[in-house]
Amino acid sequence: MTTRESGVIDGRYVYFEEVHPEFYNYFVLAEPAAVERFRTENGLPADLLSEFTTSDFGDAIVKQGVLIPMASIGPDYYDIVFSNAKHPALLSMDDNRIALTADGYVVNVVDGCLRLFSLHYLKNYGPHAVESIETLSHEYNQPRHELAPGRYALTILGGHRGEYRTPTYEFRFRADPDAAFSGNVNFDFNLDEVADSSPATATSPTA
Repeated sequence: MTTRESGVIDGRYVYFEEVHPEFYNYFVLAEPAAVERFRTENGLPADLLSEFTTSDFGDAIVKQGVLIPMASIGPDYYDIVFSNAKHPALLSMDDNRIALTADGYVVNVVDGCLRLFSLHYLKNYGPHAVESIETLSHEYNQPRHELAPGRYALTILGGHRGEYRTPTYEFRFRADPDAAFSGNVNFDFNLDEVADSSPATATSPTA
């Protein structure tokens, strides 16, 4: 996964440009070390990809807030945005457009840094994969977001930004120690079928 540029908009929105899903049509959002703890605590093999697609552990890791899978990501270059739900969504501003909303997710932050990475790491997961994800995240400026340890409600918006209608995913976090999972584990995040369909009028609830 490569990223061309990153930065902060108005001191509120952390963004990464031209992020590509690489080998699979998936993004994964997680703390890599937390995924490894889940694997070892449950006695799972290194091939988490097969395990998650053939057992209940795939649903369990999502509902416990350890890992968020994003399925049906098209082979394109995306902007990735991280924001606090107490502020308006970046995708709700100006001539940006929101095409899809996936809410009801929870994230348990333990180590203080969430990372977006490619699904292929889950085919052979272990300490080596954790080290690789974390090292490459910095060397290649891959999407990551620092948050204080705690439990968060998460809404993911998908849409298009700016004059060139750049496909964008925005992750909206709201601190909530009582947040309960009510999302769709198998949500379809494909933007091609809903491309540029509606003006950006929606915002997430305040913190």
